[in-house]
Amino acid sequence: MPKGKENTQGRGLEYAFVEEFRKAFPEGTYDGDRTAALKNYFDNCEPTIREKFSRACRVFWGRYRRNKSYETVALKFQSDSQAARRGVPDLVLTLDDMSQKISVKHNNDAMRHPRVHGTMQHLGFPLKSREDVSFRSELESMRSAIGERVIAEFGCVVSYPEMGDWKSVNVYQPITAFLADTLRKFESSKPQTRAYFTFLWGGDHVKAIVGSNSISVLDYRDMDEPSGMKVGWSASKPSYVDLTFDTGFEVSMRLKNDWREFERGLPNKLDVRAVTAPNVIREVFF
Repeated sequence: MPKGKENTQGRGLEYAFVEEFRKAFPEGTYDGDRTAALKNYFDNCEPTIREKFSRACRVFWGRYRRNKSYETVALKFQSDSQAARRGVPDLVLTLDDMSQKISVKHNNDAMRHPRVHGTMQHLGFPLKSREDVSFRSELESMRSAIGERVIAEFGCVVSYPEMGDWKSVNVYQPITAFLADTLRKFESSKPQTRAYFTFLWGGDHVKAIVGSNSISVLDYRDMDEPSGMKVGWSASKPSYVDLTFDTGFEVSMRLKNDWREFERGLPNKLDVRAVTAPNVIREVFF
């Protein structure tokens, strides 16, 4: 589990599940008694705090063995580094010749939490390309200017809550406006639109969202790829950038703080949530 992730909070729960499951069943192919052991693990794991995400895999096991008896099961775990460019799921479960990519999440609406500085990569441009370097340089200059304004107004030691409404106009708004202006340049670009869409939605996979009382399964395997997008931004919502793809998919991206204290850094994380998702099949268990 990455440093700083708590087992009882958000993404830390997901890491806890993946690591626990990896220890119980190392990556590889199982048959005979080991397949039976894997089935038993799925069917009998208890929904404790550390194990609650195991319930998601139990659901998948039941869902995909419903009409067939599988001879072999293959497991492949995905690292965060593999997911840097696209939404590679936590686990690939292969039942005989059928593979299912599984992304285990703790939030029903959240899709991704990308960083603003990686925007050009998310649009399909290589790291350190001309487009990437230019964007990062302009963003960094802006962030330096914002930091100077914060210090002039509040001093070096201040929390974001203490800034009150001032931060919306003077911290969030410049960053989201810059992001929106950048994305607008690619509204009619099919390659960049599709790259950004794939990055946000994670490609061909199924997502399991485990709540305290239910498990929702969202099937993202039958989505039409867009050819264009529309970017929405308003000074009345300074923390948000909204995207509408020409296939009807809509997302809302909210700029948020990584830290409570200003001295630890300016906001750089986007909380991306689904607004409208046509053709996505949803099943709710429990």
